[in-house]
Parts: sequence; C-alpha cells; structure tokens
Amino acid sequence: MRKRRRYTQRGTSAAELLVASSVIISLSFGVATFLPAGFKSNQNNRERMVSSNLFHQIMEEVEKLDFEHINTGTEVALGSNDATKTIVDTTDNNVTLTGEGSNAVVSGSVVTVGKGDNARSYPHYFYVNNTAYRVDIKVVKGRYDDLMAVNPSIDVWTRIEKFLSPAAMAASVAIQVNPGAKTGYLNTTPFDFTASCTGCPNANKLKYSWNVDGKPLLDQETITGHLFNSPGAHTLSLDVSEVKGKNSTLVGKATPETIVIKASAVTIQQTPASPKVGDTVNFTANCTECGSSPTFEWDKGDGTKKSGQSVSFVYNEEGTNNVLVKVSGGANPYAEKSVTIGPAATGPESTIQANTASGIAGNPDDHSDATEFKFAVSSTGYKNKILVGSVSYTVDYGDGSAPETKIDNNPNDDQFPVFSHYYFGANVKPYAVKLTTVPLAVPNGTPPIVGSSTAATQVLATDQIHLSADALE
Repeated sequence: MRKRRRYTQRGTSAAELLVASSVIISLSFGVATFLPAGFKSNQNNRERMVSSNLFHQIMEEVEKLDFEHINTGTEVALGSNDATKTIVDTTDNNVTLTGEGSNAVVSGSVVTVGKGDNARSYPHYFYVNNTAYRVDIKVVKGRYDDLMAVNPSIDVWTRIEKFLSPAAMAASVAIQVNPGAKTGYLNTTPFDFTASCTGCPNANKLKYSWNVDGKPLLDQETITGHLFNSPGAHTLSLDVSEVKGKNSTLVGKATPETIVIKASAVTIQQTPASPKVGDTVNFTANCTECGSSPTFEWDKGDGTKKSGQSVSFVYNEEGTNNVLVKVSGGANPYAEKSVTIGPAATGPESTIQANTASGIAGNPDDHSDATEFKFAVSSTGYKNKILVGSVSYTVDYGDGSAPETKIDNNPNDDQFPVFSHYYFGANVKPYAVKLTTVPLAVPNGTPPIVGSSTAATQVLATDQIHLSADALE
C-alpha cells in the first residue's frame, strides 16, 4: 500500500502590510507570505494617494523580515476545520508617534518581527514627501507550504505601479482671501484671492480655475481687486490642474470660501416740501450699512459743496435742481433728489406745524394725563421791511377756547413764537387750528404796505382709556 504523504507547515505564516483597503497581490517569501493590501494613510492623509516610493520601501523591508521570530506569545494551534489562523494583527493597536523621519519613536503596543539588528516593530511609520504613513502587520498561519503563494510569472512591480493613479501624493490646495473677514460692500470693497498648493508639480505647468457663483475668473495664481456687483453670500471655488500638452490633469480642489457682500442705501429728507426762491432748504441724509463712521458730502446742484449729515442751501432762482449726497464708508453709496424751487412769494406767508397729530384730551383742573400740543409758527415777507416794527401771531385752537396772540418784536431774525395748548374735550374729528399773522407798524409810523397772512393745521384729541384688573376679569 502506498504510504500517504502528510503535508504540514512548520511556522508557515502570511504577513500582510496594510496601507489601504483593497488587496493588490500576494507575494511568497520562503515560509512567510506577504499580502500587500491597498494603501491606507494615517488620519491626516486619509484621502491622499502615496507614491511608488512608499511601495518600494515596504517591499524592500518585507524581503528582509524574519517571520520565524515574532513576539506573538503563545503558539496558535490550527483547529481541524481551520484553513488559516491569525497569529497577530496590529491594526487595532494604539501607538503614539513622536519625532520625524529616522528620529521618530513609536510608543505603545507594538509587535516585533525578527531579532537583533534586523528586528522591525509594528505599527511602523514610513516617511515619504515629509508625510508619515502608518504600516501595520498581520500574520496568518496556514496548513500548506503553498498557502497564498504567487505564480512566479506574475509581474509584481507592474501590478503595483498600475495601482498608482496618480503616482504621486495628491496636492493640498487652499484659498487665501484678503480682506480676511471675507465681508465687504457692493461695488466698493476690492478682494484679492491667492492660491496655495502643497505638493503641486511645476508651478509653470499649473492651471488655476477660479469660479465665483458658477462664473469663471482669470486663470492665474492670484486674483486682485475683484469687486462684487450683487449683495448677499457668494461662493468662491478653485481647482488646480497640471497641464500636459493639450491635456490637463486635476491636481487638487480647494475648500470653497463664502464671501458676504452688503448693500448700502442712502435716502434724503427735505424741508420745506415746496420751497420758493429765497427759501432756506434743509436736507438730511440717512444711510444703512454704511459702516461705523460714514461721512457725507453734498452738492447743491450748481457746484456748491457742503459736508455733514444735515445741511442747508438757499436757492435764489426758480427751477429744478438735483441735490446729490455721497457717503464714504460701506459701499460708498450716493443718493440724488430733485428739488423744485417755486417763484418768490408776492406777499407774506405763514406756516403752523403741530408737534404731534394726535393726543389725549384732559381735565381742565388736571393736565397730568393730557397731551400738550405745541405749535411752531413762522412767516415770510416781513423781514427787513421798513414800515414793519413787529408781527402779531394769533392761533385759534378750534375748540371754542379764546384765541391766543403772541408778538414777535424782531421780525428780522429767524426766531418765532411757540404756542402750546391742552384740549379738554375729546372729539372724533380733528380740530382745525388756524394761524393769523398781522404786521404791526413801527411806533407812530405809517401802516405797513404788506398784508396779513394765514395758515392752518389739524390735530386730534381723544379720550384716554383706563383699564383695571377688575375690568379684565
């Protein structure tokens, strides 16, 4: 009877160096078999591809390893149904890396393969392109000498090189924005964008594809003085490619940046609403999103300039003028207002204006809850008139009370009397308030040739509603 041959393997094992996720090929080295699996970088470089230099370094090291001497502790026995048995796997070992390059020290739970000067501990770190890549070892014991052996006809290095796409580590692309706050104002704030690329090939062969909100910018490393012409949040992106003849290969993408653009707005208020020749017209500018300390520059419309948030101009001719205000700060906005100047008054005119259009009627004996209505009066046509010594202003409050008269003894200045009044009867309709202005002759003088004038306004006085806790229950 023919003697049956028994196949055994003394210390046969397979070593697997893990630096990625998919198996490339199996290599047999004596009693140990090496399985380089795909390539997995450390946490800081998880999304990068490594160059073929790393593969060659790993392969050269594996060829020198003495797998018969591994500090695995207790010998692992194969069960009757086991084709293989894992002896050691360092992928879950926690280690700490300090230092760099040949001076790096790995501390923690390590496994040593070999002995003496040829011993190597895992996890281990290789340094390629100034980047540390962690390499772990997995040793598997099998039953047969040809376990996971490689057909000698396979071109190992060619298969490894085909895995490299690209052959070099991917570049790290970033965008630098100036101003760094990444906020600015519409059509005003100039932005500079600068590309930085770590691990990029020859800079002379690079193409910079800038993009703002889907629209391309110039293909250059730095964009200067870019202005945004619409408010809101804008997305800035950058792709860097290496140009090879008529083709280009993507090198890396930058993390997009968000830039916020604010829109300033300025408005103009004017009094009086219908000025006449010789009137003083008052203008006030109000600006939103104009920065912390905006300045205001005015143009009367005829080249006359003034500064300040509020200014006054006197118009001596009839017609339409366009007053302009420019604001420095923010988006340097401006506003323009058309001012129509009517003909000079042929006779005197009066005005009366209440401090509030509505208020509360009170008790004749108690003014504490009543609104004090104040009336500002003014007039034109009496200033610098030789026969006018003073001007009488009489206000009829429209509630049946006696009219009130005040005398302006200096009609040549710009000061006018102020009237105040409390209403003691609520009304569902506004009270008609009337002003009568009468010029008074100088002492013992001839009566003025200018006549009297009138003006009117309206105010509403209503009952005050009192609510108590009892009324709310």
